[in-house]
Amino acid sequence: MLNQESWEERQIRGERVSENHFQQKRINISYAKGFGTKELHAPGEMLHKNTRFYLLFVNFVSLVVIVVVWVLLLLNALVTNYCSSLH
Repeated sequence: MLNQESWEERQIRGERVSENHFQQKRINISYAKGFGTKELHAPGEMLHKNTRFYLLFVNFVSLVVIVVVWVLLLLNALVTNYCSSLH
């Protein structure tokens, strides 16, 4: 019968499929880190220097934006509280 393969054979084939799946995912993620450059970065390989600085810059800018918005909201709450206490 065709469907009579052993549990071990199915397990081995399943593990191979999952390994290939995760290898492909790693390649896709590494390719995305290269921002469309032709060469693939192997997992764990250092990114290009400009890409690293770009990522640091984006993280820093987003952190600054979050802090500024938080401070503005805090000031808004303090001013609103102060103005309502004047009446």
